[in-house]
Amino acid sequence: MSNNLMELQGCQGDMMGLVTNCMMYVQKVLPLPNMNASEACCNALNTADIPCLCHGIPGQLEQTIVGTAKIVSVAESCGKPLAHGTQCGSKKTLLKPLHNI
Repeated sequence: MSNNLMELQGCQGDMMGLVTNCMMYVQKVLPLPNMNASEACCNALNTADIPCLCHGIPGQLEQTIVGTAKIVSVAESCGKPLAHGTQCGSKKTLLKPLHNI
């Protein structure tokens, strides 16, 4: 995953904090319905430029590991919702974030 993180280096924020504290909430393989992100995740997320991160998600990471709808939902649960129409990976946030992902 470190090569994928290198692609996001141009974005501001605590990348390692995001990976360490938020990955469990955005992984495709771990369905965590109705769980809000932890305080540690939100703290890392609040330092990050989420639109930049969303734009820079490598296709391979999105296809195999990260659910972009989950990113949108976690951002909203941390009080940092994405604007309607923001590109996140290959998808745009056209709908409200999903709470039962």
